[in-house]
Amino acid sequence: MSFALKKIVFSVTMACFVLAGQGVASAKTAAKDPVAHAIAKAKGKKVQKPAAKKKVASKAKATGRRVASAGRVHRQLAPSGVVKASIPHQAAPVVIPEDQKLAQQLRQAPSPANLNLTAASAFMFNQDNGRVLFEKNADAQLPVASLTKLMSALVIMRANLPMNEAFTVQSEDYHLPSSSFSRLRIGMTFTRDDLLHIGLTGSDNRAIHLLARSYPGGIPAFVQKMNETARELGLKHTHFEEPTGLSANNRTTAREITRIAAEAYRYPKIREYSTSQQLQYSTRGGLIQVRSTNRLIREGAWDIGMQKTGYTGAAGHCMMLQTEVGGNRVLMVVLNSTSNNNRIIDMKRMRDWYERQLGVKEGSAKLPYNLM
Repeated sequence: MSFALKKIVFSVTMACFVLAGQGVASAKTAAKDPVAHAIAKAKGKKVQKPAAKKKVASKAKATGRRVASAGRVHRQLAPSGVVKASIPHQAAPVVIPEDQKLAQQLRQAPSPANLNLTAASAFMFNQDNGRVLFEKNADAQLPVASLTKLMSALVIMRANLPMNEAFTVQSEDYHLPSSSFSRLRIGMTFTRDDLLHIGLTGSDNRAIHLLARSYPGGIPAFVQKMNETARELGLKHTHFEEPTGLSANNRTTAREITRIAAEAYRYPKIREYSTSQQLQYSTRGGLIQVRSTNRLIREGAWDIGMQKTGYTGAAGHCMMLQTEVGGNRVLMVVLNSTSNNNRIIDMKRMRDWYERQLGVKEGSAKLPYNLM
């Protein structure tokens, strides 16, 4: 073998050893630091990976798609715009919307009377004399979710429109965010009165949307009237962008939502429809059943004259209710409580506190059996 040929064979052999060494080094790096390995992969760097692992990853992705499909059926959707990276042993950062950051700051403020409310904001006043009984961050402007429907109901009642006029659910009533809940289906027909009842009892977004769409001038005119009504009531920190409460830009304060509630309370239909336990309708599209979104109504724990609940990710768990405490008619509001149970517990703590001020037997406010 010539010297030149031997040199070529030697070079090729050394190159093979180098390449093999790089493969071993890459495998060792992945074993020692899987996080760095995954990050490098996410950034698009070439990282050698055994063929068997590729099949496992592909199977995991397929399983993920099935889980996502099931999530859509149950309305459990991941936040849009979030990029998921499979990084072993490293928790994803928690993304907190600005409204929730504000709510957390408000919760950290000392709670008056040491009530330890989970609500970011709360307000309670005497309907008969207008006296403020309790307040916590009552002037903080926050999203109010479906408490918006109190103003929508007020606009409908003030308009004096024929309540027996019928309307059919159409495709445009379906163009609501995926988190929106409704039992109404395309082709179902309801009177204006039915829609108001369904919208207040079951907090049905399509019912309220259809009410607004059928208003003279459509939804733009309806929302304009909502804001005009707020100004007529002297509300300086209240603004609405749509009629259902799905928008985080529907904002008011605990103090001002009680002013809306006090005005809405003047209308017997709003009082009756908001406190119905359940409804049933037979339509051309089938039978629908609607039940109250408020457990206090469903379980008859309190004597409630009017109520409304609300929830979105931005607004948290909200509730407004009217009741009697020691013979006094009171309106109570909590905004951005931390859970459905806790908004009820917050209400109980406020009511029990007021009863103690009046000398009423402590703890007379009942709760659903499985709370606290």
